[in-house]
Amino acid sequence: MLAKMRATLVILATIVAVWWQLTPIGAQPSCQFASGFAALRDLVGPDTVGSCLEDEHFNSDDGNVEQRTTGGLLVWREIDNVTVFTDGVTTWVNGPTGVQSRPSGDRFSWESDPAGSSQPTSPSAGSSTPSSPPSGGASLIVLATPQATSTGAVRASDSAVPPSPTSSPTPTAAASPSSTATPARTATSGASSSPSSSSATGRTEPVGGQCPPSHQIKGATSSTGQKLYYEPERPEYASVTPEVCFTAGGDARDAGYASSKR
Repeated sequence: MLAKMRATLVILATIVAVWWQLTPIGAQPSCQFASGFAALRDLVGPDTVGSCLEDEHFNSDDGNVEQRTTGGLLVWREIDNVTVFTDGVTTWVNGPTGVQSRPSGDRFSWESDPAGSSQPTSPSAGSSTPSSPPSGGASLIVLATPQATSTGAVRASDSAVPPSPTSSPTPTAAASPSSTATPARTATSGASSSPSSSSATGRTEPVGGQCPPSHQIKGATSSTGQKLYYEPERPEYASVTPEVCFTAGGDARDAGYASSKR
């Protein structure tokens, strides 16, 4: 009887030893997706995002939270509180109207992240070959701002002053909000080009007490007299009555409005 029990124990020990040797060392997951990154991966598609290569971590250089995957890079941007995934060529943005995709070198009109920021390398290219964003990054800005005409779409957050084709007067340093009342289509000739065309693309007046879809950021003066701007994801956004509307946070800051984030 005792010999049978010993034989049984030897067989069990042998089975356990063989199973332990055949089990891959890396079978246990060393990272995982959490919160907003997990939600965006489900929306974009697990096959596109791929598996995680690390846990999410804070980037002290720009204040973002990042996580590398086998398909690219997941990023939560501190500047506009938006979660994105990029494979180096295409970027999926979880914005105010849901998930939208665009070329990585372009930006939607409501994005505050400046074009030309760091992009991940393509997973298939390896670490030695950085991916190059496609040219023509300003094309989406032109489509997203109906006020822009053939004179060129220039964001108000850009400090560059549009070149004057003739000897027209030099634009003043501070543009009056009323300058947006002049329709952009009246500037048909080079001699009548007005400096207000750049500010018209970045700000507009409310319509019926609300901001239009192309200028979703609300600018308003608080009860303490402070000029603040409110983005669509802010919880108090719906209750704010705008006095001016902006395309992006950078346009609002250029106009002297501070972020309502605490």
